[in-house]
Amino acid sequence: MQSTSVGFPLAKLHRTKTSQGIAKTIEEMMISGSLRPGDRLPPERQLAKHFRVNRATLREAIHVLHERGLVDRKNRTGTRVASVKPSSVGAAIERFYLLNNCSHREMHEVRSVLEPQSAALAARNANKEDLEQLKELLNELEKCWEERDARRLAAVDVRFHVALAAASHNSLIAAMFSGLTPTLEKFLYVQHSHLHRPKSFAMHREIYEAVMKGDAKRAWETMVRHMKTTPAFK
Repeated sequence: MQSTSVGFPLAKLHRTKTSQGIAKTIEEMMISGSLRPGDRLPPERQLAKHFRVNRATLREAIHVLHERGLVDRKNRTGTRVASVKPSSVGAAIERFYLLNNCSHREMHEVRSVLEPQSAALAARNANKEDLEQLKELLNELEKCWEERDARRLAAVDVRFHVALAAASHNSLIAAMFSGLTPTLEKFLYVQHSHLHRPKSFAMHREIYEAVMKGDAKRAWETMVRHMKTTPAFK
């Protein structure tokens, strides 16, 4: 692919404009669609001249974009606009949760909003592969319950909910769940460590059956009940 022919905004940058400002300008072009995934940025020398900065400052700007997952850099092919992967969104959510000391209660509140809609969308949009994945995870989940294996139960429980989000075929919901996964697994382990919520646990099968039958209303309602039976720690 050749370098993009998109014209960059005319540089009217003050000499004290930092690499962060240059990165922001390029990022705004990505957001507006002027630069699209796969487009190759002009050579460093050309960009540095355009922004009226030295190449070291320009490299810092490209580094900022790379750290944000917005560009890919390769020696022979130059710098290209990246396709932002769900894992990148998920990683940002995970960092925010940890660095801001978000509580389990906040986690529960977010899940109470997202999970019912995720289940309803899965009932509408799940394909054969999604249903097979959910069934496989449900069987494994029930086996862990029978074996009283709380650690494995928490891990599989998370995978079930992530698979449900994937079956919604809403990429943003799936990305958000991927970011919550590591913390959610620890959260669920605390819940499952006592194994005292058989009615709540049984709702996993109810949710699966509703999704399998394409019953979005039942999937939504069952997930709402499931969330209400899930304790919200502080």
